[in-house]
Amino acid sequence: MTTHTATAALEAVARVREMARTGRVAQILVEADVSDAEVAEVVGVDPSTVWLWRKGKTRPTGDRAVRFLHCLERLERVSA
Repeated sequence: MTTHTATAALEAVARVREMARTGRVAQILVEADVSDAEVAEVVGVDPSTVWLWRKGKTRPTGDRAVRFLHCLERLERVSA
């Protein structure tokens, strides 16, 4: 992984964690009318993991955080 790629991934992790902490994750999912299971399938995790992230009980890490952020950004654009 290049330095640029690693930095971009770290920025994505920080951004998605902030979105979870502020409740933005839950807001995006409600506005887009998608279930935890639907998001989980796209991100490649268990639906309970998405629920935990949405509730702020756990924090996404690494590649899963990047995939989750990309999913949220796309949903945000669609529901805007």
